[in-house]
Amino acid sequence: MGTITARTPRIPRRAFVALGLSAFLVTANISTLNIAFPDMEATFSDTPRAVLSWVFNAYTVTFAALLVPAGRFADRYGRRAMFRAGTVLFAFGGLAVGLAPWVWALILARVAQGVGAALLTPAAMGLLLMVTPASIRTRAVAAFAGVGSLGIAVGPSIGAFIVELGGWRWAFLMIPVVAALAWTAAIGQLPETEPDPLAERPDLVGSMLLATSIAMIVLALAQSRRWGITSPGVIGALGTGLVLALVFFLRTRAAGNPLVPFEMFRIRSFTAANAGAVVFGLALSAILLVNVLFLTGVWRYSILQAGLAATPAPVVVAVLAPVAGRAAERFGQAVVATAGPLFFGTGIALYYWRLDSHPDFLRDWLPGAAIVGIGISMTFPILNAAAVRDVDPDTYSLATGITQTGRQIGAALGIALTVAVLGDPPPPDMDPVVRTALLLHDLRQAWIFIGVFGTSAALAGALLGRGPHQVRAAGAPAGTAGRPGRTGSHRR
Repeated sequence: MGTITARTPRIPRRAFVALGLSAFLVTANISTLNIAFPDMEATFSDTPRAVLSWVFNAYTVTFAALLVPAGRFADRYGRRAMFRAGTVLFAFGGLAVGLAPWVWALILARVAQGVGAALLTPAAMGLLLMVTPASIRTRAVAAFAGVGSLGIAVGPSIGAFIVELGGWRWAFLMIPVVAALAWTAAIGQLPETEPDPLAERPDLVGSMLLATSIAMIVLALAQSRRWGITSPGVIGALGTGLVLALVFFLRTRAAGNPLVPFEMFRIRSFTAANAGAVVFGLALSAILLVNVLFLTGVWRYSILQAGLAATPAPVVVAVLAPVAGRAAERFGQAVVATAGPLFFGTGIALYYWRLDSHPDFLRDWLPGAAIVGIGISMTFPILNAAAVRDVDPDTYSLATGITQTGRQIGAALGIALTVAVLGDPPPPDMDPVVRTALLLHDLRQAWIFIGVFGTSAALAGALLGRGPHQVRAAGAPAGTAGRPGRTGSHRR
């Protein structure tokens, strides 16, 4: 008699490509904005940096506030439908950014992009988890994050090349082209969840409270250097944001269908992963912008040179993210997610101690960039996987939305703190030596707070608890333990 060989579980390739393009679209857009920001500042030279920073934060605040409702809508109306709608709106927003004649039109277009990204992100993750066998979900999520990291990896170089040739606007006018590819790849490859029109609608009022609260806190932080930390404007904005945050919390606790079900935070892995997403998201958003400003301001690289120099770290992330996923399956998520922020902090320390006004890419820049990339590859992919490890399958999109919300809140705070630390750039007609010294001093201060926040995410990693592979019952088939949604599988 022949031997029956069990088929090795695999990630569905064509569905993964379709969903991966969406992740690539969103992340490449983010990294492109970072590399295009100096050219954007030159276009709107009369606009203070604290105002122009809303090109980042209008997107992240909108993204953060709508991710959870979007996850609910994906579960209510169908994940595939939300994925398609988000892709179209994101493309439209990119086109509007490229054509924006004024700063405020630019900011409003970024809001549209934030809405589109919020619609497609949790839907894409929910679809991926639907089509992937439970035993390899950590690997699938890590690989998905790796594709997103590839967008960050090639975004600086491709974006810089486009900016160098035609200016920052063309970097956004190309977004609809990639969106069309994602739409086409998804045809016939994605399953659809059964719509539930009788399900309760998500709390959109709560979403607006959350968005306004984050926006006011971000405003206070971003303007603290320009207005003064004890100025009425800063104190008023901060106080308003904190009060609205309290109102949001009380409303959420009392709501019959809350925006954020607090009982989910009784799951230790979910809570730890979300805490790590906030603090590490803050550090990551800040370092992406700070490094570009260092390369163009202190080393006086061109946009193209800066884009190429910013590429090694995200390339390392794209290559190592799947490896980190496999390592987490073998050694446990807590081990990998604890080590990752420590690597990240080591890379930031190298930036602080080795970089000065004398450019030396190979000796001074590349080692720190590589170690930072290793840290990122070991942190975000594993936090994303841990956040959905122990939740019910019916709430995959919701859980993903909450985790991404935390990451975007952290990103908004990171940009605001960066602007507060750096302030407006020194006048271009200042003595070059003095100007470089001032820029370098402020950038060093930024690296300090980035290193502190990034390294602190190691605590969240340590609190993740045992991974699925470590709790399999004796005699149970491989790949069945830790399957999300099993009764009694929540590990606290």
